[in-house]
Amino acid sequence: MDSRDSSNTTVTAAQVRAARGLLGWSREDAARHCGVSSASFSRFERQDGNLSDRTILDIVRAFEEHGVEFFNAGRRAGVALTTE
Repeated sequence: MDSRDSSNTTVTAAQVRAARGLLGWSREDAARHCGVSSASFSRFERQDGNLSDRTILDIVRAFEEHGVEFFNAGRRAGVALTTE
């Protein structure tokens, strides 16, 4: 499942899993930080079912607020932890 954040960057479930790993968050931790249910967060990571744009945006924003940068350049996608 792909989604769009406020800067129109496509964010994949794989990027969110990687971002969670960078922060050392469990799925439950991530769901709590994102303000979404554990079930919704798990569905996003498994690419299982449709989530509202709002839920996906909440997920992306929470990671960005904790220093994760999502990027896509051509066929390359990834995540980085900012050091500001």
